[in-house]
Amino acid sequence: MALLRGIDVGSHKKIPMAALRDVLTKVGFENVLTYIQSGNVILRSSETNTSLIEQSIKKAIAYHFGFDVPVIVKTTEELAR
Repeated sequence: MALLRGIDVGSHKKIPMAALRDVLTKVGFENVLTYIQSGNVILRSSETNTSLIEQSIKKAIAYHFGFDVPVIVKTTEELAR
C-alpha cells in the first residue's frame, strides 16, 4: 500500500485518482486501486524494496503532475502488524 501525503488538501496538489491509477499502471505497477480521493493506493509490484517503490511513485507523480509528494509504502505484512 502506498500512502501519498498532502494531496487534494484545499486547492493545492490535486491529483484525480483515475489519473493516478493510469500513471502508476503505465510505469509498471499492477492491480492499482485507489480509495476514494484519499491518496491511499493499493498496488502490486515485482520490486520488493519499498524504498525503490516509493522513489518510483514519487518520480512518476513529479513527472506527470508537476509537483513532489511524500510517499510512504508499506507491505501487507507491515500493515497487518
